[in-house]
Amino acid sequence: MGHIYVDVEIGASRATRRVRMLVNTGATYTIIPPQFANEIGLVRNYFLPRALEASLVEDIRTEAVLADAVISDIEEEVLISDKLTGRLGIILEDVAEGIYALKADSDRRPRRSYSLRGGEASVKSSL
Repeated sequence: MGHIYVDVEIGASRATRRVRMLVNTGATYTIIPPQFANEIGLVRNYFLPRALEASLVEDIRTEAVLADAVISDIEEEVLISDKLTGRLGIILEDVAEGIYALKADSDRRPRRSYSLRGGEASVKSSL
């Protein structure tokens, strides 16, 4: 079973932080844990339209885009919505294997994110 994580710089009124975000396929909104929301200056509210500025900061950096956010008391990591996944130029190749590509990459080389093998997480940056 695989997961796709990408490095994103994300910020609001108080601060900008670099964070490893999980691509949450099927999600309508980007989900933010309360502690992270507080660190970057988001008001505790359920839905925050256009409250985040995000840019991909892997070996390729993208322009910042605005994104909606939902603060969730039950989530512990930042989850990227389908909409933000597309706006950041992340192309999902094989979600089950954690394989993706980036639109900004001229050769669109496949990359592998975190994949779970026998209960252990391993990280591979490219195939």
